[in-house]
Amino acid sequence: MNPAGVRVDLAPRAGESNRRKRILWRMTLRRWRWLEILALAALVAGYWTWAGRLIHPVPYGYDEADYLRAASMGFAANYTDARSISMGEFTEIGLGAGRDAARKSELSSSIRKRGDVLFLRHWHGPLYYFGIIAAEGRLTRDEQAMRRLLLGIPALTFLLVWFGLRSLLSGAWGYLAGGLFGFFYLFSYSSLRTAPMLAPHSLFVLWCLAVAILLAKFVDTGRLRYWYGAVAGCALALATLEVGVPLVAVMAGVCLLERARVFRDWHRDEWLRFTAQSAGLFVAVLTAVWPAAIFKLSVMKAWAFMAYLSAFRKAAWGDVTFADSWVERLAASPAEWLLLAAALAAFFRWRSKLSVAVPALLVGAVMLASVLRVVSTDYRYMTVYLPAFHLFGSIVLAQAALRLGPRRAGAAVALACAVLLWNSNRQVRPWTAEDHRRAWAVIDLLRAEDIKGRRVLVPATLAPTLQFYFPDTAVRGYGSAAEAGALKASGNFDGILVVRPEPAFVRL
Repeated sequence: MNPAGVRVDLAPRAGESNRRKRILWRMTLRRWRWLEILALAALVAGYWTWAGRLIHPVPYGYDEADYLRAASMGFAANYTDARSISMGEFTEIGLGAGRDAARKSELSSSIRKRGDVLFLRHWHGPLYYFGIIAAEGRLTRDEQAMRRLLLGIPALTFLLVWFGLRSLLSGAWGYLAGGLFGFFYLFSYSSLRTAPMLAPHSLFVLWCLAVAILLAKFVDTGRLRYWYGAVAGCALALATLEVGVPLVAVMAGVCLLERARVFRDWHRDEWLRFTAQSAGLFVAVLTAVWPAAIFKLSVMKAWAFMAYLSAFRKAAWGDVTFADSWVERLAASPAEWLLLAAALAAFFRWRSKLSVAVPALLVGAVMLASVLRVVSTDYRYMTVYLPAFHLFGSIVLAQAALRLGPRRAGAAVALACAVLLWNSNRQVRPWTAEDHRRAWAVIDLLRAEDIKGRRVLVPATLAPTLQFYFPDTAVRGYGSAAEAGALKASGNFDGILVVRPEPAFVRL
């Protein structure tokens, strides 16, 4: 009892209590944000270290040398597809000399000499090459540093998907799915092999996954702004790789699935306006980043060339059969494919609650169908569709794990991540001094021969690489022994390179 008779209320006022709760909540959020940032930084740093084991100071390959030459022509040439042959000339070559295997290397040499930048980009869009142009110079001459820099694209892709999943999925589901995707994608052996390659496939993956996330947000919320964001993503994907065209089928599939909910009671005029706006946005974005796709029909040339390779070029992507290529893919990463199979089974069991995973599944399925004719074991072609399946699998498996309870869910996801790391690690073999010698044997031989200013015959598969490392040498590729003999007899060359069984240079 207060002797003065004054009552003292020790209980906090309602406003003060709410203020304290808000302060504690903000402090807790800050702690979680810092923990999230630290976890993301640790995962990216671990990826950079892990992937670094696969980066070796090897010369640029056939495709990489062509891409570097295209980049060396500058922004304006790549933006406008400078010196690209007309559609009429392209068709004439394809229907005539393009079918003649004996003239294949001759055609390739003449088009390279002309400096057709679209041909040098292998018919891909220019978006990726703008980045190479920025790095062109000393950095591109340091193969190992350049390859390390390229690891930044998958790291950026992971961060984009992480925050996309956190905004798409609530609570623990978003965290578990984001973490699982990090191990699925970043530590997949196909991604690790593709990331340090100087090729546009990693950037294409970024756009594909952005489209999948935006479409998932559209499915979840019904807001058209996410739809139009996905339309822009499709255009950027096409400006990176010509196989971006099938993403339009994904958009159509999502429209079909959501017609009863998002597009309910739409009249014909609304559909026409919606279609026109979507098509207009697609064309506007594509024209802004790659005007030649429209005005020079570069996209049509790219798809025509892909059709030509499929129809007339035997073993265009590798000397393996369709069955052999898939046996090798499945045998190389069984844990990865088994987890994806488990995700597919779980999806069909609980598909009513996993509608947000449908866009990623559609992207993966459509992109797989688009490259099904590409019979090859090259990991680049797997990255066109596999990361979308990684995203799908992460969403579904994280939800399946949560059904086990909070603790068991964390343990299940941790076990899956450990299995994925093991699956990747077992495929990495140490780099030896003999590997280094073989990689540089041809270039070291020609440097010792001092071929500057000379005219040299080389195997067609080495022509772009040797032209890059010996820019002051006139390199001409030959495809067969008969072609090499005919070219030697012409007397226009100073020497010939042969590579079997060991590389040798013969002066003529």
